[in-house]
Amino acid sequence: MCMKIFALQRCYSVAEGGCDKYWAEEVGVQDCGRYCLPGLPGYPECKGVWAGFEDTESSKVNPHTFYQRRPKACPICPLKEEFSHVKADIEKLENSAHVQGLIQAERTRAEQKEAAYKMHCFNEMWNTTRALIASLQSKADAIWNGIETALHGHFGAHGMANPVVQGLAASLVDAKKELVGHVESTTKEMATALVGPCHTFDLEREEAEESARLRDSGMATD
Repeated sequence: MCMKIFALQRCYSVAEGGCDKYWAEEVGVQDCGRYCLPGLPGYPECKGVWAGFEDTESSKVNPHTFYQRRPKACPICPLKEEFSHVKADIEKLENSAHVQGLIQAERTRAEQKEAAYKMHCFNEMWNTTRALIASLQSKADAIWNGIETALHGHFGAHGMANPVVQGLAASLVDAKKELVGHVESTTKEMATALVGPCHTFDLEREEAEESARLRDSGMATD
């Protein structure tokens, strides 16, 4: 018969650093000489079993005091103790001033990178917003100049003095302003929702419009 032999043991008490539980200790192997272990028996005459307890001690019922007189550490408790020591060393290392300094330095570096990336996104978004509005303004001005030229060509100087024609021209100018203003407002709202407000945007637009008015008035004077 092929059999692995185990002895029933009891670990040390909790106060002694053990778990106070029973466990099976492998103490030997009995085989039939056919070397079938650790698999199933390979021969009909081999009435093998997986495991069994030793006859003299573990196969009979022993009182608890029997195991308490001869405790033996189970394989798990020393590993737990070693793990607890390793964990304590790691915690001690983590709480050291050097490691805390490294952690804080990495945290600061990560925060700086995040802030730089957010600022990059902020600048890119508002630069794109400025470019979009300026492009629309330029296209609207070009379209209006074309319309104004066509009106002058069709009605002439005398016709342009007609109140009806002047009203039409004024309506077209108002429509251009409303279109540009609507796109500017919605684009500004979108950029604000995505990356936050740009507090200098309105001032920049006012300065640009004032510069355009001064430039146009200068050209008209010339």
